[in-house]
Amino acid sequence: MKSKGFTIVELLVTTGIMAVLMGGALVMMSRFNATQKIRSAKEEMISSLSLARSYAKGMQIPAGVSGNLKYITIGWDANLNMTIKAVTDQAEGVLVSKKLVQGGGVNVSPTLGLDTLCFAAYETKLVDQSGRPSDVGVSFAITSVEGVGGSEVVRVSTSGLINEK
Repeated sequence: MKSKGFTIVELLVTTGIMAVLMGGALVMMSRFNATQKIRSAKEEMISSLSLARSYAKGMQIPAGVSGNLKYITIGWDANLNMTIKAVTDQAEGVLVSKKLVQGGGVNVSPTLGLDTLCFAAYETKLVDQSGRPSDVGVSFAITSVEGVGGSEVVRVSTSGLINEK
């Protein structure tokens, strides 16, 4: 007499195959999420740098601030809160904009251990905080905390151009 249904061995094999497939899907989803966080942080970094450069190019200073714009600074703290400030010949570091770049699970590390960049007024070249032209560009490496998902790099040349690779 033939019975209908599955044997315990068939059920165990099927369950084992399903577990292996689900484990692989979880690994791929984790890698995908890490890659998306890296890309998002990269886009936010480019946006912040472009905004600071735009303020310098347009020689924009906040309302109520007097003097001629010398340069725009963009600085960041350990949590990568980006702060854009205007420096004029009469005012030091007047806040223009502030936003968070680093999302959870992402490390952003600038070369040279810098914590501030300065874009010269109008020309938008990189300068130091005394206004002298910088002789080196800056790169930002963006990686995942988990070590998966690859990495992205954002570069700012001495001429102030922001280029992503």
